[in-house]
Amino acid sequence: MAFGNLVLAGIFLQTMDFNAALKQFATLGRARARIENVCDGVSRWLVALKDDGELLASESEIVAPQSVVPIRELYLLPQRLEAGTAQALAPLSRRAKHAWLAAREVRARPSEAALAALASADLIVFGPGTQHSSLLPSYRIVAEAIGRSPALAKVLVANLRPDLDDSGGSVSELIYRALRFMGDPKNQRRSVTHALVDVTGPEAGGLPPGQLAGMSRWRGITLIWKDWRDPRRADRHDGVQVARELTSLLMQPELRCEPVQ
Repeated sequence: MAFGNLVLAGIFLQTMDFNAALKQFATLGRARARIENVCDGVSRWLVALKDDGELLASESEIVAPQSVVPIRELYLLPQRLEAGTAQALAPLSRRAKHAWLAAREVRARPSEAALAALASADLIVFGPGTQHSSLLPSYRIVAEAIGRSPALAKVLVANLRPDLDDSGGSVSELIYRALRFMGDPKNQRRSVTHALVDVTGPEAGGLPPGQLAGMSRWRGITLIWKDWRDPRRADRHDGVQVARELTSLLMQPELRCEPVQ
């Protein structure tokens, strides 16, 4: 386990308030950034449903080795899905499982701090990471705030390579999933304005472009194709190059996004 996670868990056990623990942890680590939780800190249990009806009953199952069948839906439940319940759901159809899970889902509320940050942001960056266990649920919690934000640019930094939760996926699927969980599948609210996409494809262990091959724009998103890899660690982004690109976008006044009323 990461040492930082152990420290954060210890602070939480003292405070029993995740958002308060996060602030203490940031102070302890002398973070130079202000770190805010996307939700109000109330606990939820993440469950996923795949296209073929397979149920992933916990976050640990979502990030574990699995079939290449795509994950279709995510649910935030107020309580852990017990093993007996998961076994009882197993023989049901995907539609029946979806109905059962959707009826019991309790959406997490966004934190006021996150809403204020999105409302005043000049730049929103949707960073790379584990999509279904971290990023996509977060997008859904603040979907409306993302669409309303007057940020000059809203930039998605695509993963360099597939994770276990999206094996067999592509860049086009990654971007589409992000938009869908933002509640804006056609990008009508301009939830994403740009995407930084790595040019190294599956031959180098990267994501295939999917339907975006050879395209510079898709659904109003400007696709910026470059080799974004760190020359010393091909599995990581070159942070300096990414930061320079993001800074250059802020210097272009024609990129202003009008907020949705």
